[in-house]
Amino acid sequence: MKIYLLRHGKSEEHEKQIRQHPGSDLGPEGKKQAKKVAKRLKAEPIEVIISSPWPRALTTAKIVARAMKLPVIIDERAHEIIQNPVLNGLPYDHQLAREFLETVKKQGKDVDWKFRVGKIPGQKCVVRVPRIFSVGSGFIVPGG
Repeated sequence: MKIYLLRHGKSEEHEKQIRQHPGSDLGPEGKKQAKKVAKRLKAEPIEVIISSPWPRALTTAKIVARAMKLPVIIDERAHEIIQNPVLNGLPYDHQLAREFLETVKKQGKDVDWKFRVGKIPGQKCVVRVPRIFSVGSGFIVPGG
């Protein structure tokens, strides 16, 4: 089984240079990005689309699913790393946001909020994805 990992398109907040939060949805640019990737994936033998319940991810998944005539399965475990809620809605250049990110960086932590384990970008996704498909996870691939 091949698994394609797709990150959501740009959120409304990201387009406005504001820190996004779990409830952020796609902005116009993000919707264009999702439509573009839907065209690219249309020829792939994808059987199921799983999405986080977070609006920006779910909207991205629905755009891709609509193009592929597939349903979207929502899985609560498929969300990104939750950031400090104090930053939600703050402009990127807000003093509090800058100070917080500087502190995180000084502690040697990832300030890009990417899925990482060690020095390998994307490695955390590789670690998290099997949990969704593991025996006893409750997830069953339709037709599988």
